Amino acid sequence: MNKKIKKILQNLLLLLGGLLFFFLMLEVGLRIFFPQTLSIATFDENYGLSMKANTEIMFYNKQLVREFGHSVKTNSDGLREDVDYSFEEDGFRILSIGDSFTFGNGVESNETFTKLLEKQLKEDSGELEVINFGVSGIEPSHYYKRLEHKGLKYHPDMVLVNIFVGNDFGYEIETVNFKPNNPNPLPFWIASKSHAFKFLYVLMNNYAKPLLSSKEKPNLPTIYSSTERYNKIMNSFREAVPEFNKLAKQNGIELVFVILPDRGQVDDNLWEKLLDSHKSSENASRFQVQKDLQNIFDETNSKYIDTTPFLVKLNKNNTFYYNIDGHLNTKGHELVGSVLYSKLKTEIP
Repeated sequence: MNKKIKKILQNLLLLLGGLLFFFLMLEVGLRIFFPQTLSIATFDENYGLSMKANTEIMFYNKQLVREFGHSVKTNSDGLREDVDYSFEEDGFRILSIGDSFTFGNGVESNETFTKLLEKQLKEDSGELEVINFGVSGIEPSHYYKRLEHKGLKYHPDMVLVNIFVGNDFGYEIETVNFKPNNPNPLPFWIASKSHAFKFLYVLMNNYAKPLLSSKEKPNLPTIYSSTERYNKIMNSFREAVPEFNKLAKQNGIELVFVILPDRGQVDDNLWEKLLDSHKSSENASRFQVQKDLQNIFDETNSKYIDTTPFLVKLNKNNTFYYNIDGHLNTKGHELVGSVLYSKLKTEIP
């Protein structure tokens, strides 16, 4: 081996050793001073992203500025619940299905609108269960399959399908024919073990990518503009709602759709900031999604609850959402839980 090649190899080894040392020091430092949310993701071939069973972690918002940190515990079926539930019919049972807003990013389990609804209904009806079927990162196609393959075994009497007017409108919805495209599990396994890996991943996605992206103003989010993409997504909702209703009817379930607004719809200041930071804002429609969803629900004789007007009416300077993270805060969950209770209390025997 000539000296030149030997020198290159030595430098490479020094570089790799330095990177490894940096990574290990970062791992130790983060574990002590700035722990990350370790992944508890798992994947099912029928309904996609889910959570590992019997797991307990600390859960933080993804930004460098910490807005919250709370515990997350899963039961033996991978639900964000402190107890296990029998699969036998046992009193009146409600399943609450949705994404991170239902799961409760930002609040303790007993502070989610699902458990607050349960608490209020129990005061009226005694034996009753409202089970949190929310999972961070899923969308309506997953809701359908999650109900079909996991929810039905709980023999629910009622199911709340919680639609977030945000990333729930990022994709066209499929129901009966939906097959989840499960990703490579290796990064999720690493993210379940390493704080440094999770930190660098968040740093890249939340900060590096925006800095490297075009300086042009981006287009408005899909939910605020009547584009071809918006129309395709809304048409897929129009086709999906009867399939949800059909699945519920076949299994003797009362189905209720719940509309959860984006914070930009609720707060005037945030709405103005959104318009200023995007192009084509003159064509923006603040509540078009709600109007279109209500038309679909009316056309299909579907039950629904729109929490939007209640949040808008009582909002003062983004009262109900985290300022950075954007999820509902404790006040937001309290109000949504109260709205659901006021609308559903007469439906419970």
